Amino acid sequence: APLYIGNTCVNSCRYCDFRIQHTGTVRRNLTLDEIRAEAEAVKATGIDSLLVVAGEDPRINTVAHLAEVGRLLKPMFSNLSLEVAPQTEDGYRELFDAGYEGLTCFQETYDQDLYREMHPAGPKSNYDWRLGTQLRAGRAGFRILGCAFLLGLGPWRCEAASLAAHAFYLMKECYAAKVQFAFPRICCVEGGFTPPCEVDDRD
Repeated sequence: APLYIGNTCVNSCRYCDFRIQHTGTVRRNLTLDEIRAEAEAVKATGIDSLLVVAGEDPRINTVAHLAEVGRLLKPMFSNLSLEVAPQTEDGYRELFDAGYEGLTCFQETYDQDLYREMHPAGPKSNYDWRLGTQLRAGRAGFRILGCAFLLGLGPWRCEAASLAAHAFYLMKECYAAKVQFAFPRICCVEGGFTPPCEVDDRD
């Protein structure tokens, strides 16, 4: 189960309602006590694997803060994973030591031109830095490396082939880790972002 610990973000992703330009979203970062209470509520349902999710906000969601969250939550769950801003290899090593074993990072699109168009500003605009996320985490000891593209941004067949190539590379370079996939799909929302390459259920 995902646990969102904060939705403040400094990026300008065109398709995201958490982008810094969007003023209609209530911004909130949970305290450690609130995180503990939410985690206890999740654990009470019988769920034993937790994904910690946060917006990209380097002022708040630092490696030190995320490590503190990890040390708080690890005794409660048999598996603890992250879906947060990309970190350095040393940062991932510190997070691994704090109890995180898995990581998910959406590349969003493997098309570099489309990537630049969709991410005009903020740390996320660095394509290569994001692409190397799983590799740095794997080298730091993470056992589960999650990869994905965002269905709806580019032609899905090209994206799927690129995802497979990324996975094969990680399987070679991080052979002790498992590679897993997610298939998030962006849909049309009235008054919101319209995906340029809509994907239906059959696709």
